[in-house]
Amino acid sequence: MSDLKEQASTDKRRDSGSVNTSKISIKHRKAGEFVARESLLTELFHNPHINCVRNGFIAGFILMILRHLVDDLLHYGRPNWTFELLFLTVGQLHITIIIWSVMTFCTTFLVYYGTYIWANSRKFSGTSLKLYDMFWLLIYICYVMGLLIIPCWQVMKYQLPFAATATIIAEQLRQILKIHSFVRENAGKIISPSNKSTGLL
Repeated sequence: MSDLKEQASTDKRRDSGSVNTSKISIKHRKAGEFVARESLLTELFHNPHINCVRNGFIAGFILMILRHLVDDLLHYGRPNWTFELLFLTVGQLHITIIIWSVMTFCTTFLVYYGTYIWANSRKFSGTSLKLYDMFWLLIYICYVMGLLIIPCWQVMKYQLPFAATATIIAEQLRQILKIHSFVRENAGKIISPSNKSTGLL
C-alpha cells in the first residue's frame, strides 16, 4: 500500500514539474513566434465522418445540376445555361480591379514606409517625442478611417454589383487586419528604448 502512495506522489511531482516547465517555456517564448500546423479544415477532413458530409454535399450539387439539365432538355429541347446572373453579379470588373489595386498599393507601400520613417526619425525627447508619436498615431488613425470609408464610397458611387462589392469589402477587412497586426507588432519595438540600437524593420 505504501508503495502505491509513493508512486502516486512521484507521479504527481513529475506531472506538476512538466506543467511548470511548460509554463516557463511559454513565458519565455518570443512574441510573434508562430508554429507551423495544418489548417482547421485540413484537420477536419482527416475525420471520415466529415469526409462523408463533404461527399454528400458534392453528390447533392451534382444531382441538382443534373436535375436542371434534364428539366431544360424536357422544356426547351436543349440545355438553357446562360451566364447572365454571373455577369450581373461580377459586372464592372475593371472598376473592382482598380479599387483593389489602389488599396493593395497603399497597404503595401504607405504603411511600411510610414512606419519606417516614424521609426528612423524619432530624434526628439520628452514631451516633443510624445507629441511626435501622437502625430504619427493620428496619421495611422486617419489612414485606417480612409481605408474604411473610401472603398465603400467608391462601391456606392459606381453601384457595383454584389460579387464585386463582396470582393472589395472582404479585401478591405483583410488589409485592415494586416495593417493593424503590422503596426501593433512594430510599434512596441519602436517605442521601447531597449530596441533603439537594434534594427527595427
